[in-house]
Amino acid sequence: MKHITIALLFFFTTLLSATTLSVDTFDSSTDSWISETGSGIKVKNHKLRINKRVKAIKTYSFASYANKEVTFTLEASEVGYWESSDKLEISVNNGALIIDDSINATETKTFTATLDNNGQVIISIKPNSNSKWEKIDIDNIIVSYIQTYPVVENTDDICYQAPIEENSMMSTKTTTYILNKGDSNITDVEVALGLKSAFSLFNDCGIDGTSSKGTNCNDSSAKSFMEFSLFTDGIDYTLPDFDANQTHSTYTSAMFSFLTTGQYDWVGTY
Repeated sequence: MKHITIALLFFFTTLLSATTLSVDTFDSSTDSWISETGSGIKVKNHKLRINKRVKAIKTYSFASYANKEVTFTLEASEVGYWESSDKLEISVNNGALIIDDSINATETKTFTATLDNNGQVIISIKPNSNSKWEKIDIDNIIVSYIQTYPVVENTDDICYQAPIEENSMMSTKTTTYILNKGDSNITDVEVALGLKSAFSLFNDCGIDGTSSKGTNCNDSSAKSFMEFSLFTDGIDYTLPDFDANQTHSTYTSAMFSFLTTGQYDWVGTY
């Protein structure tokens, strides 16, 4: 007899998925950074060196992410001996300074910027120092788009029925009924069936009794939703909206018995 453990896992912190859009490493060029005055920046030791009070500027363009907020992370290293009055100044679209800090040795700085309708943003970096020997080296500018998943606020309204298994000599089909037992509609329902066993014999999956493989359900072994290393494999489902007191079902089938260790878990966001 197969023993199955069901764990309903809900994350009460925001889930994040980061996509790297670009990386400036300055290995052989300024990576499209220019000086506002036409001089005073160069690549030295695989870093962008910016001279005293020279503003370096770059326009970043990510058309697919128009109007989205992106995150910048960079390494800033002092050149010369900076005093507390010497500042690293960073601005977005030539606006107010979003970073105005003194630098001690090498520090990592992080800030966000919102892309315009064309997916563009202008970043300016300037060492506002007092001596010509006091410069700044910039390295590893990483631009990322961080997608956030909503905090689960209605866990009391979603009810997962114990899975129903149909076994034969050559296949296993498991169906789970999911009920919205609350009084309000629930939209944007995504659930993942995470498996703690080998999943190489996956055959089909579906919603409400109809196959949805490749559309609303997919093998999610490489999906970032599984980045918490809770599972070895899984299936990701995008469910229809739930009216109050409405039930939907999911199923998965596989050749032979795929739950060899007898454990799997549900994770959901709504």
